[in-house]
Amino acid sequence: MHSLRDVALISAAVAFLSLPAAAENRLPAKQRTLLLFKALTYDNNIAKGRDQLRVGIIVQKGSADSENVGKEMEGQIRGVQNMKVSGMKISSELLAADGGDAVRKLIDQKKVNIIYLASGLDKLLDAICDVAAKKKILVVSGEVDHSRKCAALTFALKDSRPKIFINVKQAGAQGAAFRDELVKAAEIVR
Repeated sequence: MHSLRDVALISAAVAFLSLPAAAENRLPAKQRTLLLFKALTYDNNIAKGRDQLRVGIIVQKGSADSENVGKEMEGQIRGVQNMKVSGMKISSELLAADGGDAVRKLIDQKKVNIIYLASGLDKLLDAICDVAAKKKILVVSGEVDHSRKCAALTFALKDSRPKIFINVKQAGAQGAAFRDELVKAAEIVR
């Protein structure tokens, strides 16, 4: 069981990871990756029906920024693939889509159970939210705007400091059950 000590540890990790943070609202990929896998240990439902964590990193096909953000995250996740989260191995794959039907098909084909949203996905968010809720797939992002739309968990800068955002409506729809320790350390988005 996690305790108040865990809230302090999460807060300390967020503060520590702020040291080399970028000037914009996006945390560096390494920090987003470490926070993601730490935060997943605070989801009571993360291991339900899963034998491993398969992260699908969705990018907008043809968008250089989106593809760069996605490739950066994929590289960081591959760098921690020897790590386990709640006893599960980690894998990742870049999924480039240009429309709602394409993103639905990719998510089904690749059997992802965690979706990471790169930048520039405005045209795909409705389809991603729909499939994530239907299949109980947790959606995560490093873009603050995604926290208000589709991402249950977002790791970004606010006032030049790293912050965890939890969209409680999306988290519930996607089947997540975050422990109080994580919720207390996060900013809640409704």
